Amino acid sequence: MRVLKTCLMLVLLTNMGCQLTVCGQEKQQPMNIIFIQADDLGYGDLGCYGQKIIKTPNLDMMASEGVRFTNYHASCSVCSPSRGSLLQGKHTGHSTIRTNQGKPPNPALRADDVTIAKVLQNSGYRTGMIGKWGLGDLGSTGSPEKQGFDYVFTFDPNSSADFYYPERMARIRNGETTTVTFPSATYVQDILTLEAKEFIAREKEHPFFVYLNYVIPHAPYEIPSNHPYEKEPLTEDEKNFAAMITYLDKDCGALMQELRDEGLFENTVVFFTSDNGPEGANVFQSAGPFNPDKVKRTLYQGGLEVPFVVHFPGKSGKVVNDLFAGYDFFETAAEIASVPQSALPAGLDGVSMLPSITGEGEQLEHQFLYWEFPVKNSKMLTKAVRIGPWKAIQVTSRRRNRIRELSFKLYNLDEDTAERTDIASLHPDIAQQMRRIMVQEHVDPVN
Repeated sequence: MRVLKTCLMLVLLTNMGCQLTVCGQEKQQPMNIIFIQADDLGYGDLGCYGQKIIKTPNLDMMASEGVRFTNYHASCSVCSPSRGSLLQGKHTGHSTIRTNQGKPPNPALRADDVTIAKVLQNSGYRTGMIGKWGLGDLGSTGSPEKQGFDYVFTFDPNSSADFYYPERMARIRNGETTTVTFPSATYVQDILTLEAKEFIAREKEHPFFVYLNYVIPHAPYEIPSNHPYEKEPLTEDEKNFAAMITYLDKDCGALMQELRDEGLFENTVVFFTSDNGPEGANVFQSAGPFNPDKVKRTLYQGGLEVPFVVHFPGKSGKVVNDLFAGYDFFETAAEIASVPQSALPAGLDGVSMLPSITGEGEQLEHQFLYWEFPVKNSKMLTKAVRIGPWKAIQVTSRRRNRIRELSFKLYNLDEDTAERTDIASLHPDIAQQMRRIMVQEHVDPVN
């Protein structure tokens, strides 16, 4: 009886892609992991999150066939800190990159930083980074091939072409960088999707991790055709914006079909999200239920809370309301890959979301979520904490090592989703608890 129970348990674990042998039979390959990240996509931009105008049938289907999260937050409200925090598994009070990229030399991940790509690479995964990076210039310590990626296809920093029609891109394989040039009318979305599909087909005999970073729908709003919105009563930018998201949706559908065609659909977990909230208020209500005037570049919900859909084979139609953030992906991916805790770095701030995704096991809950973001050339620092429905936002200035609080606001998101009414004076105990966390969680970045 004990042997039978053991065999049954191993069968269950192996069906989840675990690296185990079932009663002497051939072991199943660990589950593949694909992380798709849009750029400036808002909580309200997808049909499965309430969008009424923009068509997103493939992502809506992915949500209905998978797991849709309603309380998932980006790690920051601008791209570079958000992406760095996600890959390091640390919130922005602890992660390496706290500010956005500008002109070279940009802030970069350090040589000794541990990313989830490094962890998966060390566990036998083939790792690919495709698209926008933003965590260090090519050749720096933060260059993606130095941060755990076997294959890299990204923007050439020396290219003079615009965002959506690059004249050339950089390919890094086996540590060698080559330049790939394109005709002037080549749309970047097509390039990135093709690269992702080719990586999947090329590495299908091995477990793989694809970190796919699209640039849609970041401004400027450019696309070869604004079909199917060309006759809609919208401005040209609005038609383009809607068409870009539908184009993104089409490519996500193509990637899911690629998994089916390659026989990988039942052994691949696909994540879809955005690096931060939308650029601003618009006719599509991209901020969803949140304050449309407090979006990207702020630590209000409109800048942080984003769509998050996970397609996990066999888990259909789930809606998860638990609180999570981008820095939870590290431990989630590690658990999917059956990486032992002893192989993970110290100081991670996340929790694995896998129990909420699968409905199996006990889900650890965050005591709080934390964010920070320097503004005005780092002369001021914005911090935010969320505990359940409570959300606090603080702005401080620092001069000659003296920190002065410029503002502090407290909201109850259950009663005030748009964060319009400060109730800090009504709840001094909660406000004080939030301030203590803000002091506790900030560590000055290492230069």
